Amino acid sequence: MGQTERTTFLTQGGWSDHREPGWLEIDLVAHCGGRMQGPFLWTLVATDIATGWSESLPILVRDGAVVLTALQLIRRQLPFPLRGIDADNDPVFMNSLMEAWCDRPGHQIVLTRSRAYQSNDQAWVEQKNGMLVRRVVGYQRLEGLEAAQVLGELYGALRLFTNLFQPSFKLKSSERDGGRIKRQHHPPRTPLQRLLAIGVLSEATAEHWRELQRRSDPVALLTTIRRCQGQLAVLASGEQGSALQASRTDRDLAAENRSLEVFLGGLQTLWQTNQPRRRKPKPRTGKRTRPDPFAADVERIEQWLQAEPQLQAKALLERLIRHNPDHYGARHLRTLQRRLRGYRLQWIENEMATLVADRPSGLEDAQSGEKPVLPGVN
Repeated sequence: MGQTERTTFLTQGGWSDHREPGWLEIDLVAHCGGRMQGPFLWTLVATDIATGWSESLPILVRDGAVVLTALQLIRRQLPFPLRGIDADNDPVFMNSLMEAWCDRPGHQIVLTRSRAYQSNDQAWVEQKNGMLVRRVVGYQRLEGLEAAQVLGELYGALRLFTNLFQPSFKLKSSERDGGRIKRQHHPPRTPLQRLLAIGVLSEATAEHWRELQRRSDPVALLTTIRRCQGQLAVLASGEQGSALQASRTDRDLAAENRSLEVFLGGLQTLWQTNQPRRRKPKPRTGKRTRPDPFAADVERIEQWLQAEPQLQAKALLERLIRHNPDHYGARHLRTLQRRLRGYRLQWIENEMATLVADRPSGLEDAQSGEKPVLPGVN
């Protein structure tokens, strides 16, 4: 694997500049249709952590040299310099060719890998795998050069639509409150808006992308995406798909156009309906929902604990079973453990309150000029 730092996993928090664009996560998505035998297409997905900028390219053969060539093409398409690459432990990523390319003079690209069996190490690109590949292309099997060409055309339109026109939420902070996780998100922005707000682009580069956004038509891009989806469906289904495509009537085409118009008309307010909902936490009443199994023997249990505070829940339950074998059993052990924990916490609080009440406040010692004597402190 070469140098030591290449085999040491660096988490995204370990990348000191991960808030700047240029730190990518990459992954491969298989278009195998649920059957890994034989040749089929792959998609190389790369997503930037800071901005959400994503690029996708079809791969004909799952080979390290082919993947490296596709990654070089992605690097040329990026509007920002490539600073780091994080991939999984696939040999098509972790090889001498990739390492030599990253270490080439003028590149100095940081190459890291995820930990084994830790799928959440690549959460950003895994999310894009579902949004950009599975939701758009699906799970059908794609083979051959023709399908690769159609897939490349689809990704060409999709990269412009998602990076220039499609806003998305980005996590701002998350806080755990007991069993709940409270998440706050930044206002929805497109990857281009985030990139321009960071301010790392030169004025010429920023103006180039603004001009490209002005000249691009999102409706035409969606039309291209939809046409490519239909072609991929025909190629994936074979002769049946071709016959189905040939039998389409003008009425079917008109219905598709109407549905497309309805979809496009709702794009301006679509982000509002998909905004994360904030659920109101249910108030905790503290009321018992089940009858207390120890209600009849509360005084007896307290007497036993006062006499033997070190008594464990298992030994206490054995006494209760001997006292009333028809009522108590092993099923009550967990409940008794919780009850015993609460009793001991209350006992500790009472003992601590007694100790604090017996101590001088410290104010009188300060006025008298005497230093309190503390064990172990000179």
